[in-house]
Amino acid sequence: MNIAIILLVIDWLVFNYVFKYQRITLILSRKYTGKGSVEYQKLLTPNWIGVIGWLVNILHISTAIAFFMIYGWVEAVFYLLLSFIGYGIIDAFIPLPPTGYYIELIKKSLRADIKNSKKTIQKNELEKILQMVIDAEKVEYNIN
Repeated sequence: MNIAIILLVIDWLVFNYVFKYQRITLILSRKYTGKGSVEYQKLLTPNWIGVIGWLVNILHISTAIAFFMIYGWVEAVFYLLLSFIGYGIIDAFIPLPPTGYYIELIKKSLRADIKNSKKTIQKNELEKILQMVIDAEKVEYNIN
């Protein structure tokens, strides 16, 4: 297998991971605020997910360059179309990682933020958000 195909697979896996995480935070944001809120989604996202998100951009560029150098510009353009349009479509059919996995990551991140918060107001707001995530999880999975 050549480097372009290996990069394509890695790119798709990393993209899938971050894309699904962002989708879960968007759903929670809409439930809590009534609309998609970037600020709210940031509260639900640990820094390392943001770093992985930037890695997706680097992987897109690296993979496009690899396709261009190995196959040519037509294949590089085809890859870019696949990555910007097709990845989201493919993602709809891949159930992994499950929603529960991401909910647990969000709860763990919020608990760490609450523990590290020095301001009472901020801590109270984070606790409200954590409770909302727990409530949303109960509704989603019919947990009593």
